[in-house]
Formats: sequence, C-alpha cells, structure tokens
Amino acid sequence: SQILAHIHGGTVHKGDYGMSVGFTPISVIESDPIFGNELHETPVCKWHGDRFTIPESATLIATSDPYPNQAVRFDSGVYGVQFHPEITPCRILNWYSATLTHLPDDVPTLESFIAESQTHAHLSHTWLKLFFCRLLDE
Repeated sequence: SQILAHIHGGTVHKGDYGMSVGFTPISVIESDPIFGNELHETPVCKWHGDRFTIPESATLIATSDPYPNQAVRFDSGVYGVQFHPEITPCRILNWYSATLTHLPDDVPTLESFIAESQTHAHLSHTWLKLFFCRLLDE
C-alpha cells in the first residue's frame, strides 16, 4: 500500500504511534466485490511503523487502529494492503532475526507472535486465495 500510495500521489511517513506489530482486527468499511468481506473484524498480521495518505483517486476499503489505512483500492483496479496476509511462522522468525536490536519494548515476544499466527494466519490465507480468485475472474 505504501508504494502504491506514493505512485498514485499519496505520501508515506513514519507513523505517530511507533511499530504496529501483532494480530489485531481490521474493519471492512467499503463494499468491494474483489476485496470481499471475509476479513471484517478478523485479526490480521501487522508489522509496520509507517503510515500513508490515500490519494484522491483511491478508496479506503479496510481500517484498523492505530494506523487506519489497511486496505485500499486505487482507480486503476489495483489493490494494496498494509497488513500481511502472507504471514508464516518462518517469515515472523526472519523479521525478528533481522530487527531484533531495533524492536520497541511493547512488541510481542517471538513466541507469542508465532502462537498468534498459528491461531489467526489461516484466516488471512483463506481470504488471500479468495481475493486472487475474484481478481482473476474479473
């Protein structure tokens, strides 16, 4: 989403709330036949500390705290997400290994984040498959 927002005229900035790490729910706020509604009020994986502005030519589809812009549809029919539906325990381990010395104190432990992924990641994976199927059928 950040790169797409920049390309379409938005801006990307360091977030005011530091890192958003862990599984927290998003709210789907815009009806979109490709994005769907399966993730409404579903915990999704977040690992970011930046925020972006939505260009005038884009529509916010899903939101969450503390960074509200979680899913966006751009006028070209391109979609961007701030959360990480591709998450796996291996990816979490790689993220922690690469940033261990730079993580804020309030970030979940590696063990708790992996446990959360084992509880919630399958929901994002299922949505991602549906999303791609709908996108390809369009």
